[in-house]
Amino acid sequence: MAATRHSGLECLRIISIILIVSMHILGNTFHTSNLLNKEFILFVNTLGNTGVTLFILISGYFGIRFNTHKFFKMLVVVWFYSIVSYLIETIWLHTPHTWTGLASSLIPILSKKYWFMTCYVVLYCFSPYLNRLVQNLSQKSYEQLLLLWGFFFIFAPTILFFEIQNDTGKGIINVTLAYLIGQYLKVYGLPENMKRHSWDILSGSLAGIFILNSLLTAMSGNIILRFARDNNLLIIIASIMVFYQFTRWHFSSRIINYLAGYVFALYMLQGLLIHCLQPWYTPYADSNLLVLYFMGTLVSICLTTLVIEWSRRLLLGKIENKLADAMERRGAKIKMFTDNH
Repeated sequence: MAATRHSGLECLRIISIILIVSMHILGNTFHTSNLLNKEFILFVNTLGNTGVTLFILISGYFGIRFNTHKFFKMLVVVWFYSIVSYLIETIWLHTPHTWTGLASSLIPILSKKYWFMTCYVVLYCFSPYLNRLVQNLSQKSYEQLLLLWGFFFIFAPTILFFEIQNDTGKGIINVTLAYLIGQYLKVYGLPENMKRHSWDILSGSLAGIFILNSLLTAMSGNIILRFARDNNLLIIIASIMVFYQFTRWHFSSRIINYLAGYVFALYMLQGLLIHCLQPWYTPYADSNLLVLYFMGTLVSICLTTLVIEWSRRLLLGKIENKLADAMERRGAKIKMFTDNH
């Protein structure tokens, strides 16, 4: 079954989460005075800030099909890592205990403890209605919707530096836009002129992000990522072009498909693991060895996640599946009752 999946896009899913983790690792080294390290951080963020958009473009391209069993399992994974992270942080890492922190860990989705997971769960719940919207709109109306959405939430922050949401694109508005773009690409594809010049557009948008952020950084003396935000037009364009290239890469790999199943666990664990490893690599923020320590940290986080998530599935997988089956049956009964009334 797994081998029939589009492994090119599954590979992109893995790359996307690694890009996100890479940015978060380097987020603790922004104080560097080393010029080469500053440029390296800017380079990683130029690529890395396409990660979230790429991940949601993939979801939109395949289309989310609401499944109670999968939905419940996703919530269990979020809740499990939220509680475990809180216990480790307060008991082992001596982070001060607060009732607000405990409440946030107990209800991580509603408290937006992990903003991406909150947005993804909301998107998952609304996906049946978004899918129906896509099916009922003509191509022209669909394009008008995307352009109007883009004007308020992409064009304004990029050109005018005004943000209606004030979330730098890290919210349900931009996640939903990326999903709708993914759906559009699945149904209508990329325009032919953009296909012909895809590499030029990709290289131009990435160069624009890097150069503009480098200029802002040079002028301020501090690392500025104004043009590497999720709601920046250049990031959206670069993400679409990267996504298009991977849709053309057709192959099947059981290993890639299997590893892609660990991306949510990596996202959930990376904050805690970065916190644990931060004292190991941040002292080298001004050193020419920072890149090596960054790579060591990234590999350590990925391998640790594989071990922990594999162990969690081994120990709790059967219980989790039984609970998910029970929730699915309960959901079916409720649906049957509501349909009959």
